[in-house]
Amino acid sequence: MSNLTEQPEWAEGIYQFETSDPVQGGPDGIDNVPLKQLANRTGWLRRMLQFGRTTYTPDTGTKNNIVANLLPAVTELVDGMEANFRVAVTNDGACTLTPNGVAGSGIPKLPLYGGDHADLSAGDLPAGAQVRARLNTALNAKNGGAWVIQAISGGMARIVTPPAGDISTRAANMAALFAATDGRQPVDVSGAAATTLTADQYGVAMLTLGGKLTASKDLVFPAQSGQWIIENAATGNFNITARVKDSATAGVVLPTGSPVIVCSDGAAMKFASAGGQAGFRPVPITGVTGTTLTILGGYTPGAVLLERNGALQQPGTAAAPDFIATNGTTIELTRAATADEQFNAYVFSTFSVANAVQKSGDAMGGPLALYSGSTAPTPDAGDNSQAVSNTAWFKAEKATETNIGTLKLATQAQANAGTDDATAVTPKKLRAGFAISLGTIGYIAFPTWLGGLIIQWGTIAASTGWGWTYPIAFPTACLCAIGTNGDTGPTFCSLYNNTKTSVFGNRWSTSGAGVNGSTSLLVVGY
Repeated sequence: MSNLTEQPEWAEGIYQFETSDPVQGGPDGIDNVPLKQLANRTGWLRRMLQFGRTTYTPDTGTKNNIVANLLPAVTELVDGMEANFRVAVTNDGACTLTPNGVAGSGIPKLPLYGGDHADLSAGDLPAGAQVRARLNTALNAKNGGAWVIQAISGGMARIVTPPAGDISTRAANMAALFAATDGRQPVDVSGAAATTLTADQYGVAMLTLGGKLTASKDLVFPAQSGQWIIENAATGNFNITARVKDSATAGVVLPTGSPVIVCSDGAAMKFASAGGQAGFRPVPITGVTGTTLTILGGYTPGAVLLERNGALQQPGTAAAPDFIATNGTTIELTRAATADEQFNAYVFSTFSVANAVQKSGDAMGGPLALYSGSTAPTPDAGDNSQAVSNTAWFKAEKATETNIGTLKLATQAQANAGTDDATAVTPKKLRAGFAISLGTIGYIAFPTWLGGLIIQWGTIAASTGWGWTYPIAFPTACLCAIGTNGDTGPTFCSLYNNTKTSVFGNRWSTSGAGVNGSTSLLVVGY
């Protein structure tokens, strides 16, 4: 007995025995035909499952229209079925998908959505990206459903945007990230009753307060940590206090005009920009004639912008300035103003940081904004904490052998004296006066702080009455001159008339006669 010979191929139909068919076995016998067809189908299905061809195929469609012709050919769409494909062409907008793009198949093109159940954006599906999509008939129900991307590699995954203010461990998309770091929400604080922020409001980075106040009131934040930029543009001569919900800790009063940074550790609100007075303060100016504008409250020179009839003006640092602002109280125009013109000066406020949020070791840490004109209390001498320091402390804090601080540079006189122990000597002063020339004729001049001692040497070939000029002149005096015989033999030298620039000498034999030869010389001075 032998087995049927199988071929992994798909038979479109299974043969049905007829009443007239004879009983016939063997490899090609009629009785084995349907069995071989079923066996071939089984082999084919096994290969397709091994290769993933029942759910995966390369995209053969065009841009934004993905065709994933699965095998065996899809003849109907069922909720939850999947199609996996490799993108052929990068998309530039919303996309469709069909698992059977053969003409007349009856399988429609349905929208392909991201994980957020919304149309894709340009570039979400780059060419070559691997995608797994699942049919959801609850979406786009009237047209038969929509495909939703379940997984993607090499492309842009999209997820549902979590609710504003969500501080859970949910995954966040770019929309949520932008709202948390750069989003802005208006808050109507009209009336007298406290205004409690909604999730949409406290979930963004910037808040703009508006409306007319009829009494001082609270702006209530949730009991969670965070940081916000707040611009108080409300009208009415009343205060708005930012505080944490159900907290007994006092809040902070929000100034009008300049945006300020406030932060919370979940129990208390504080200013992160030191008292709320940091930033641009707009000063409207109208009805002015002439060339002088007076700025109420003053300004910091170098930190002022001027707008004239809606156009930003060039400051004094420009090649052709429109205004000069140097004295902190007035602005001088280079072109006189008329009474109907509108001016807006934008100036930086000055402030003290005595009660600002600590930036290191504090639960509400973050950047501390300091502008020109900012001040800070002077720390105690020897303070090595992370407190903000100022120039007064920096200049007063002296360096010692045990304390890091500042040192004054020594003068040359102090370096020469060598008695001062509270100044620093620079390399230039350390080298002052030092020079050296090495050769058969040469010298070495020691630094001035070592007394400026100079030693010079050389050789002269002569007998009697010769003179030798030093390589360099002694600034003050020659202290001594020594000459020795530079040859063999019984001769001796005598030197005389040593000055700051030269010395004279003779060379004698033991009999008292002048002898020619080499004399080695050494002179010392300062």
